[in-house]
Amino acid sequence: MTPSPGLTDLLTAAVRNATGLPEASPRPGQLRLAQDIDEVLQDGGGHVAGKAGTGVGKSLAYLVPAARLALMGERTVISTESLGLQHQITAKDFPVVAKAVRDATGVEIEVAVHKGWSNYACVAKAADAARTMVPASVSSRAPETGSLPELREGLTRLSSATTATDPLVSWALSPQNQRGDRAEYPHALDGQAWGRVSVTPDECEGADCPLLELCFPERAKRKAAEANIIVTNHSMLAVQASKQVPVVVGSKALGQVDALVVDEAHTLPGIVRDMGAVEVSQKRVLSAVRTLTRALPEGDEDVKDMCDQGRVLADAVNSEVVAAAKKAGGSGKKIPGDYDPLAGTGEALAAWCKRAASMIMSATASSRGSARMQARRDAGRISALGADAGDVRTGDIGVARWVQLPEQGMFTRGPQVPTLCLSPVDVSMPLRAGLWTTPEAPGEDDGPREPDGFDENGEPVWEPQLRYLPVAAVSATLPKSFPFDAGLKAPIVEYESPFESAYDSSLLYVPRARADGRDLPVRSYGQRASLDTQEHPAWAVELMQTLIEAAGGRAIVLSATSSAGRFYVEALRRRSRGRWQVHSQWDGRGKEHTTRAWRADETSVLVGTRSYMTGVDAPGRTCSLVIVDRVPRGAANVVDDARVDVLAQDMNEFRARDQVYAVDAAQLLEQAAGRLIRSTSDRGVVAVLDPRLLKKQPVSYPGSTRSIYMGALEHFTSRTARLSVATDYLNSLCADPMDTPKAA
Repeated sequence: MTPSPGLTDLLTAAVRNATGLPEASPRPGQLRLAQDIDEVLQDGGGHVAGKAGTGVGKSLAYLVPAARLALMGERTVISTESLGLQHQITAKDFPVVAKAVRDATGVEIEVAVHKGWSNYACVAKAADAARTMVPASVSSRAPETGSLPELREGLTRLSSATTATDPLVSWALSPQNQRGDRAEYPHALDGQAWGRVSVTPDECEGADCPLLELCFPERAKRKAAEANIIVTNHSMLAVQASKQVPVVVGSKALGQVDALVVDEAHTLPGIVRDMGAVEVSQKRVLSAVRTLTRALPEGDEDVKDMCDQGRVLADAVNSEVVAAAKKAGGSGKKIPGDYDPLAGTGEALAAWCKRAASMIMSATASSRGSARMQARRDAGRISALGADAGDVRTGDIGVARWVQLPEQGMFTRGPQVPTLCLSPVDVSMPLRAGLWTTPEAPGEDDGPREPDGFDENGEPVWEPQLRYLPVAAVSATLPKSFPFDAGLKAPIVEYESPFESAYDSSLLYVPRARADGRDLPVRSYGQRASLDTQEHPAWAVELMQTLIEAAGGRAIVLSATSSAGRFYVEALRRRSRGRWQVHSQWDGRGKEHTTRAWRADETSVLVGTRSYMTGVDAPGRTCSLVIVDRVPRGAANVVDDARVDVLAQDMNEFRARDQVYAVDAAQLLEQAAGRLIRSTSDRGVVAVLDPRLLKKQPVSYPGSTRSIYMGALEHFTSRTARLSVATDYLNSLCADPMDTPKAA
């Protein structure tokens, strides 16, 4: 074990390596976050829930404690939301920390990425594909079995022979390709094409594969098993939590894990819910029948009989799903917890799936290569249907079950047959049981212990001893309900941002119901009134026009709905008269392309909806104005209603509904407003064109709801409800950016 340098010294060295400034020092919030994470990691237990906004430098704040743990011989898993952020951690942030450790101790600490199996090329599958493309003379000189040098030589021949006909296959087989990582493929690629050279874990032949020594995912897994720090993504954690399969924590292949860090932590509960979602329908059963027909010989009486049974089951499932919708009260309505929607077909469908999968695997037992891989995939899909059919039969307070009926109309996005759906709601227990704890390996000096009980035969039973891992969950935004949702025992701590002065010098504008001489459209229901959301865009676009003119473009407009967003695009393009370009998410060019075009033109305007409320920013004056048309509260839905039911066990329903719908909307609102301040020099206006945020308006949010929404905007200490104040600020800012105006 190497003596670990002090946290502050190591963090300071990493910051100086990152900035290239010899006098640089950690930011106050960064240092405090690092200290809190280091404490729980060094103690070997406890949780941190850290809200660290943009600019705090949270990646170094958790990498340095992980490096100190590595010097003690212990290993940390760091998870983030996407593969892109994985790459940023390993390629940009980790090297500066590793250098700081090396300079202080002479020790090299290692990092490795742990991705899903299908992110890597499968040499065996690519070789099979290549053999169908090349002349027999080449294929015969590329043996499927043999010594490792012979196999390498044969694959090199296949790679050279397919360079012109299929660059992807050639790349997968090339001796220059050391990792087989999809992210490193040098050309444009879609998911369907990648499937030609990749496999899922179900398809993989594992130890039976003759090319196991050349297997890219196996090689990546071995590297991860040797690394001090493993960087993975939330999808991998979600698989473990929702399926209770040890793909990260407790994985024999990866080895012991001693600590967990979850970056972009606010997204993890939702990803776990999505990963645990299940759908069963007539269409899916018929797809299983087609799979069986394709996989097994035509004319076989047993196969014909199985397919006939499958079609009968498909029709029966459809009838039961329709009946479940009626029981629930319609499409998208929660199915009662004590109701079994597949009471008549569930057991028969599970038995059919089990037999069909077995038939496929038995019929291909002697096959190798792509035929065996396809069989594994087919059998896996059918087995998954049987398991899902079992899951949807029972419900409780922790899950939501409903039927999605086909939508009417020519252009529909929903399922085109009645579909029985299930989604986990309360994922705190799966996270606690599947990730935050791990079986404890017995120590050498522990000695024998008494059994925890005895089975029906009188044999002793020992329950596995669990170890509680230290967990640090950090994000720029964390809803107040996050510790509960994620199963963590820690309050949310907010860390000081270096952007506070930028927020203080900027301005929040929320208009009154009568703004610029125009009245907010309101609908009356007896003694009650509410915002007319259909007419609101026409009211809001007039204010947008005035604000954008004052800013000279230089804006991003974020809409709560797609229909309103499209309306704003058309209206702003008509009114711009060539003074600014309007880019939008509906231009058909993809988010990255559209965002780059906006950044490249300082005076342009970008219009988008919820997907543009995160991950979009622009330096300097390009984004001087952020307009949110109204609070982006989601429509009522069965999953969120089920989340409300869970909370309503401990609080009244109104408060529980706020804790789900209002808190989720506030998080989006905070992320949207955060597009404005991305550096210490940024200044500007955030305009939320929703008068319901103000008191004493014709329509206002209830006090508790308004408090949640305004809490998302709390960093903006300078506020106004007067349009003239906002336009004067923008005129001054955009006329001379060096002369920062004073916010009202």
